Amino acid sequence: MRLIAAAGLVVAMVLAGCTTADDTTTSDPSSVPTSPVANRVSINNFNFTPGDLTIQVGSSVEWQNRAEGTAHTTTADDGSWDSGTIRGGGDFTRTFDETGSFSYFCAIHPSMTGTITVVGG
Repeated sequence: MRLIAAAGLVVAMVLAGCTTADDTTTSDPSSVPTSPVANRVSINNFNFTPGDLTIQVGSSVEWQNRAEGTAHTTTADDGSWDSGTIRGGGDFTRTFDETGSFSYFCAIHPSMTGTITVVGG
């Protein structure tokens, strides 16, 4: 009987720890914090994913190299940017301040290509 009572006490203590007097719920959407949409391109399996990305002018794109042990670059076809070598687990971010279509490739693996399309707001 003591074992059952002790188990009941433990369950009650665990459940009590799941809520606090400070817990509140709100239905006012204006009070819900928002975060900016992330513009990310994943580099994995010798591909840029997504290969084509459309963003708003003034936005940034982060390329994340998920290919452990394989280095890549993100290099603009027109030479306007070059990330240099992005080692596995590394990343590179660039902000696009003008509208247009920007094709890029991996200078180490030129068959890897992508396009960033920047539209006005």
